[in-house]
Amino acid sequence: MTGQSPHECGVMVNYGFYDHQNRLTKKHTTLAHVLRDAGYKTAYYGKSHLGSSLEDLGFDHGRNYDTVRIEDDEAEQLGIGHVPLMLRRDYKAAWDAVDFLQTYQPGEQPLFFVFSTNLPHPPF
Repeated sequence: MTGQSPHECGVMVNYGFYDHQNRLTKKHTTLAHVLRDAGYKTAYYGKSHLGSSLEDLGFDHGRNYDTVRIEDDEAEQLGIGHVPLMLRRDYKAAWDAVDFLQTYQPGEQPLFFVFSTNLPHPPF
Protein backbone atom coordinates (compact mmCIF):
# COMPACT_ATOMS: atom_id res chain seq x y z
CA MET A 1 0.00 0.00 0.00
CA THR A 2 2.88 2.39 0.78
CA GLY A 3 5.83 0.68 -0.88
CA GLN A 4 7.54 0.66 2.52
CA SER A 5 8.61 -2.21 4.73
CA PRO A 6 6.45 -2.84 7.82
CA HIS A 7 8.97 -1.29 10.21
CA GLU A 8 9.09 1.89 8.07
CA CYS A 9 5.34 2.53 7.99
CA GLY A 10 4.53 1.25 11.49
CA VAL A 11 2.25 -1.65 10.56
CA MET A 12 4.01 -4.58 12.20
CA VAL A 13 0.94 -6.85 12.49
CA ASN A 14 -1.96 -7.54 10.15
CA TYR A 15 -4.77 -6.67 12.51
CA GLY A 16 -4.42 -2.88 12.75
CA PHE A 17 -7.90 -1.83 13.76
CA TYR A 18 -9.03 1.74 14.47
CA ASP A 19 -7.92 1.77 18.10
CA HIS A 20 -4.72 -0.21 17.52
CA GLN A 21 -1.32 1.48 17.42
CA ASN A 22 -0.11 -0.62 14.46
CA ARG A 23 -1.95 1.18 11.67
CA LEU A 24 -1.38 3.45 8.74
CA THR A 25 -2.11 7.09 9.45
CA LYS A 26 -2.79 10.17 7.34
CA LYS A 27 0.94 10.91 7.22
CA HIS A 28 1.56 7.80 5.07
CA THR A 29 1.28 8.24 1.32
CA THR A 30 -0.33 5.20 -0.28
CA LEU A 31 -0.64 4.06 -3.88
CA ALA A 32 -4.28 5.15 -3.70
CA HIS A 33 -3.22 8.70 -2.75
CA VAL A 34 -0.83 8.89 -5.70
CA LEU A 35 -3.38 7.56 -8.18
CA ARG A 36 -6.21 9.72 -6.80
CA ASP A 37 -3.99 12.79 -7.14
CA ALA A 38 -3.28 11.72 -10.74
CA GLY A 39 -7.01 11.79 -11.53
CA TYR A 40 -8.08 8.22 -10.78
CA LYS A 41 -11.30 7.29 -9.04
CA THR A 42 -10.23 5.10 -6.10
CA ALA A 43 -12.34 2.39 -4.47
CA TYR A 44 -11.74 -0.35 -1.90
CA TYR A 45 -14.16 -3.10 -0.85
CA GLY A 46 -13.43 -5.84 1.67
CA LYS A 47 -11.09 -6.26 4.60
CA SER A 48 -8.05 -4.02 4.94
CA HIS A 49 -6.49 -4.68 8.37
CA LEU A 50 -4.73 -1.33 8.07
CA GLY A 51 -6.59 0.37 10.90
CA SER A 52 -7.36 3.64 9.17
CA SER A 53 -10.45 4.91 7.44
CA LEU A 54 -10.51 4.23 3.73
CA GLU A 55 -10.47 7.98 3.13
CA ASP A 56 -7.23 8.28 5.14
CA LEU A 57 -5.77 5.52 2.94
CA GLY A 58 -6.59 7.49 -0.22
CA PHE A 59 -9.87 5.87 -1.26
CA ASP A 60 -12.88 7.95 -2.25
CA HIS A 61 -15.33 5.06 -2.41
CA GLY A 62 -15.75 1.71 -0.73
CA ARG A 63 -16.47 -0.11 2.46
CA ASN A 64 -14.15 -1.77 4.96
CA TYR A 65 -15.40 -5.09 6.33
CA ASP A 66 -12.83 -5.63 9.08
CA THR A 67 -13.95 -7.20 12.32
CA VAL A 68 -12.92 -6.31 15.85
CA ARG A 69 -10.56 -8.56 17.77
CA ILE A 70 -11.65 -10.01 21.09
CA GLU A 71 -10.38 -7.78 23.92
CA ASP A 72 -8.02 -10.28 25.57
CA ASP A 73 -7.16 -12.19 22.37
CA GLU A 74 -8.79 -15.34 23.74
CA ALA A 75 -11.96 -17.05 22.60
CA GLU A 76 -13.60 -20.39 23.19
CA GLN A 77 -12.88 -22.77 20.31
CA LEU A 78 -16.30 -23.52 18.86
CA GLY A 79 -15.18 -25.61 15.92
CA ILE A 80 -16.00 -25.11 12.28
CA GLY A 81 -19.61 -24.51 11.42
CA HIS A 82 -21.56 -23.87 8.27
CA VAL A 83 -22.48 -20.29 7.52
CA PRO A 84 -24.66 -19.80 4.45
CA LEU A 85 -22.88 -17.87 1.71
CA MET A 86 -25.45 -15.06 1.80
CA LEU A 87 -24.53 -14.32 5.44
CA ARG A 88 -20.76 -14.08 4.95
CA ARG A 89 -19.02 -10.71 4.87
CA ASP A 90 -17.35 -11.60 1.58
CA TYR A 91 -20.76 -12.04 -0.02
CA LYS A 92 -21.87 -8.59 1.15
CA ALA A 93 -18.57 -7.04 0.08
CA ALA A 94 -18.87 -8.65 -3.36
CA TRP A 95 -22.39 -7.34 -3.91
CA ASP A 96 -21.45 -3.85 -2.71
CA ALA A 97 -18.45 -3.92 -5.07
CA VAL A 98 -20.64 -5.04 -7.97
CA ASP A 99 -23.11 -2.25 -7.19
CA PHE A 100 -20.27 0.27 -7.28
CA LEU A 101 -18.83 -1.11 -10.53
CA GLN A 102 -22.24 -0.96 -12.20
CA THR A 103 -22.37 2.79 -11.52
CA TYR A 104 -18.82 3.40 -12.77
CA GLN A 105 -18.61 5.03 -16.20
CA PRO A 106 -15.29 3.95 -17.80
CA GLY A 107 -14.99 7.13 -19.87
CA GLU A 108 -15.25 9.49 -16.91
CA GLN A 109 -11.87 8.75 -15.31
CA PRO A 110 -9.53 5.79 -14.80
CA LEU A 111 -10.29 3.50 -11.87
CA PHE A 112 -8.05 2.02 -9.18
CA PHE A 113 -10.12 -0.72 -7.54
CA VAL A 114 -9.18 -3.07 -4.69
CA PHE A 115 -11.27 -6.04 -3.58
CA SER A 116 -10.02 -8.02 -0.58
CA THR A 117 -11.76 -11.09 0.84
CA ASN A 118 -11.52 -13.42 3.82
CA LEU A 119 -11.99 -16.48 1.61
CA PRO A 120 -8.28 -17.34 1.20
CA HIS A 121 -8.22 -18.11 4.94
CA PRO A 122 -9.23 -21.48 6.37
CA PRO A 123 -12.87 -21.65 7.44
CA PHE A 124 -13.48 -20.61 11.03
